[in-house]
Amino acid sequence: MTELLLPPVPASVTESQVDVGDGDTAADHPDVTRVVQLGFQTPEHVAITTAADGLTSDFSATASDVSTTIPTLFIARDDWADAAERWITTNLPNAEIATMPTQMGFGTAPAEFNATVSKWAL
Repeated sequence: MTELLLPPVPASVTESQVDVGDGDTAADHPDVTRVVQLGFQTPEHVAITTAADGLTSDFSATASDVSTTIPTLFIARDDWADAAERWITTNLPNAEIATMPTQMGFGTAPAEFNATVSKWAL
């Protein structure tokens, strides 16, 4: 497995701060720890700005325009694949779709993520 070099999770982080809910993954699961560690690499002001932008913006038209001229791969979580495929078919008709077992597969399963992207890019 490809390992990511990550800083340790600060001791001040509690289990409730890393609990992803919905029975997705236990808070003490290594994948959750890895995703939390990735998050700690982002400066707080950047994380806040990015989250606010993502919650308040709709880039659907831009994504649709871009996907007509630039090859586009949309990677969705397995259990969201049906909904993602409906959205992609409607909004990004030239895009291809792939799935991964978990959200944030680039952090939790980097080797599999890289294989998916490499296979698509070749």
